[in-house]
Amino acid sequence: MFTQAFLAALVETDAAEIVDLGQVETTMEALRIRATGAPSHEQLKAIGESLQVRYVLVGSVLEAGTIRTYDGDIPSVGASLRLVDVASARIVWARAHVLTGDDRETIFGWGRERSAERLLTKLAEDMLRPFREAGNAWRKRAATNVEAR
Repeated sequence: MFTQAFLAALVETDAAEIVDLGQVETTMEALRIRATGAPSHEQLKAIGESLQVRYVLVGSVLEAGTIRTYDGDIPSVGASLRLVDVASARIVWARAHVLTGDDRETIFGWGRERSAERLLTKLAEDMLRPFREAGNAWRKRAATNVEAR
């Protein structure tokens, strides 16, 4: 569920070209790489070469559960993401974030989220907002550098 929510939010950012998840999974299988949050430099290079990509987004689920409150159970979700340059294994962007269903509660339960799916979507949007902003800033710098030549 995390992967699908993040993929949908990532596509909406329009910050990068995205390789289809099926193609990624097929490549990982062919390379005999088990999905982990911390692939080795050699694995990253192999993935990059096979998919013909410069960057790979890797991540881990930090939390997925519920918290018991006086007003009933609320969901709690968290993840970490890293954008890694496959040639150098250098992390060029990273974000970790955790949300609970009462993070946006204002008063008397207003704003409280009881759906894990909706909270997960909010988590993905919150995490990827800075990714989109970083992508936009990178595009502006690249355009400025081209114009300066």
